[in-house]
Amino acid sequence: MPGRGVRKPAGKLRCPATLPKWTQPTLAQTLCLPEPPPPLVALGHRAAAPEPDHEQVLVVDLFSGIGGWTEGSRQAGHRTVLAVDCNEALLRIHAKNHPECQHLRMELGPRTEQRLVTQIRQQVPEGRKWHLHASPPCTAISTIRSATRTRDVHEGMRLVLWYLALVLKLKPTTWSMEEVGTGMLDGVLAMAQQLHPDEVAFASEVALERYGVPQSRKRTLAGSPSLVRRFTTDASLLEDAPVLSAVLTPPPGATIVKGAAGKCVDPARTVIRADGSLTNDTPIRLMKSVDTLCYTCLAGNPHYWCRPDFTTVRRFNTHEQAMLQCFPKEYKFGAIGDSITGIGNAVPCLVARKFMEGV
Repeated sequence: MPGRGVRKPAGKLRCPATLPKWTQPTLAQTLCLPEPPPPLVALGHRAAAPEPDHEQVLVVDLFSGIGGWTEGSRQAGHRTVLAVDCNEALLRIHAKNHPECQHLRMELGPRTEQRLVTQIRQQVPEGRKWHLHASPPCTAISTIRSATRTRDVHEGMRLVLWYLALVLKLKPTTWSMEEVGTGMLDGVLAMAQQLHPDEVAFASEVALERYGVPQSRKRTLAGSPSLVRRFTTDASLLEDAPVLSAVLTPPPGATIVKGAAGKCVDPARTVIRADGSLTNDTPIRLMKSVDTLCYTCLAGNPHYWCRPDFTTVRRFNTHEQAMLQCFPKEYKFGAIGDSITGIGNAVPCLVARKFMEGV
């Protein structure tokens, strides 16, 4: 009989590429046991701490990176006793510059909270004044990524919520948080402020150039109401931001800076005007004169020095990027890639110092 022995498919076959990837379950998953928390690693032996000053405020710096907030706190007269970050390379740069601080590599969040609290209690004696700061990973929250990386945005906000809960639980003498401003973050902070007006305040998307930072950088700052109020209302903290050429010496022939996120220009579109000046209408090129305020430092790439005809001279070096974030000239760095990442993610030391002077 025609068709005998041929089985008709029950339904449409699924393409193997659409099948979920199978992975071997771990023993903990098989036995329905909770996954162990990520490891906690102390980075070697720290240098001997200075003689205790019982009037000095002790600082705990979470998501510390290379130490922008720690350095600003030091300049304000405070001492950071604990720095925590999950990136060991960045944490080692921090340790180069603040060797008396305890450095711990660990992933921060609910799973490691108890171990973190134990470490804080070990470093902050009972009855001492102390300040808790955190700069949760901003690249997971920034609006640049939010359109395509929704999962990362939720992860970033999860860490913000966790940190706010930690502040309310530990009740440090004072606290602070620095973050990329978004509507979602404003909503979370507004709710926290409404529920805890005596403990939470924030200032949304503060233009840091108003405080003398030589780049067009905006960040949301939250913290103890007295500190946020002083930072946003004290006119003595304000100063004009210097233009790029006043902070850095451009290399010979460089009159233009290209932002790290900018596109290279098409040389064929360069036009020489009658007066000898040059123009180029390449879209989204992010180029401007070195005699203006510089673009925001980014973690992915440095800026570029360019000639009047829009061709590239060279990239900014580590020292130049660091100067835009107000790090002191003697600050020590590591590998170029790690250093550029750490500098771009850092809190400008000048902002941290001015904020922490109110503690």
